[in-house]
Amino acid sequence: GTIPYQRLPRLNSPSFLERIPEINPVFKAKGRVLYFTGCATNYLNGDVGDAVLQVLSALGVEVITPKEQMCCGLPIFLAGAPEMAMVNIKNNISIFKAHDVEAIIVDCATCGSAFKKEYPRILAEMGEKTAEAEELSKKVLDISEYLVRFDLKKILKPLAKKVTYHDPCHLIRSQKIREEPRFLLQQIPELEFVEMAGADVCCGGGGTFQWEHPEIAAQITAQKVKNIEKTQAEIVATGCPGCRLQIYGNITNEEIKVLHPVQVLAMSLQDKK
Repeated sequence: GTIPYQRLPRLNSPSFLERIPEINPVFKAKGRVLYFTGCATNYLNGDVGDAVLQVLSALGVEVITPKEQMCCGLPIFLAGAPEMAMVNIKNNISIFKAHDVEAIIVDCATCGSAFKKEYPRILAEMGEKTAEAEELSKKVLDISEYLVRFDLKKILKPLAKKVTYHDPCHLIRSQKIREEPRFLLQQIPELEFVEMAGADVCCGGGGTFQWEHPEIAAQITAQKVKNIEKTQAEIVATGCPGCRLQIYGNITNEEIKVLHPVQVLAMSLQDKK
């Protein structure tokens, strides 16, 4: 691939699901959601999961994080193992429908795309009923879609950082989510948001694309890194673990942090009694 070994993330130990409570209660809850962590947050990026819980708790939202959740199954299906993927799909649908929540929150662009678009399609392709998956898809929200419902300025403190944003393909193309992450970042007092050139152009990761076609991926990523560094941003935010891995693994200015937008919000949190 295009990522040096020393830039690859290390496994969470223990995993995110193993170390957090299944229910994160709050006093006088203003909302109740189910949190699907996805494999990246569970096994690699536990700090993203921590940020999700911190921000939702600060907003008074009770969070249920089922321990029995499994990989969304989309990478398995795309790797050519549909029967194996079906086990995960059916398990997740069963878990999700067992909880009375207003929304199912995801922090991974690919997982969100799987639940909203791919589950019904895959089930139909496999000759299975799609009604439950279609109903599920209506409740799934990217974390950015859910957070824009709240007045974040009530809980955020100044964060004097210059931040740019990269649009993951599975957010902007599959889910048509563009403005929400930008809006959230712009709610942070004293944060300077700067748009990069080609923000919605692929980072070059593309799942396994960067391993299967490293020469092409390297050219795409080089342009993305160039565009990021031209902004002179201190942070590049993006809601896809694959994009964060690809960008961080290839960025030349090591002082630039590559974060999920919710991590930037968590940096700016302040307690309001």
